[in-house]
Amino acid sequence: KSKKRKHPKHPPKTYPDFSFYVMGDIPYNSDEEKLLKRQLTKISDDVESGIDDAAFIAHVGDLLDDSTTKCKEDVYDRVSAIMKENSVLPILPVPGNNDWDECPNPEQAHEYFNKYYIPLEEQWA
Repeated sequence: KSKKRKHPKHPPKTYPDFSFYVMGDIPYNSDEEKLLKRQLTKISDDVESGIDDAAFIAHVGDLLDDSTTKCKEDVYDRVSAIMKENSVLPILPVPGNNDWDECPNPEQAHEYFNKYYIPLEEQWA
């Protein structure tokens, strides 16, 4: 017999407000790589000037287009470099289906994702 949980009688804890950015499905091509650079530079400029107080950027996946890039290592490396060089905020990537699942060699793509994107958060630690 399971015990029924009671709601606490005290008010819930409050936490300080914070903001963050969410992006996904970028960059799929060289034009979008340029767009990503501009977006990250704008965010970084706003954070550095005090206009924005975002804590981090969450990338919700699909950092490449598997159908055109064939998930080659240089694409992971290039996109990772764009993020490192253009953002003052930590970037926390979450894999999307294009990032390894639908790649010609999913195991290799998974290794590339881990090699180039997982360490991104460590740059700002």
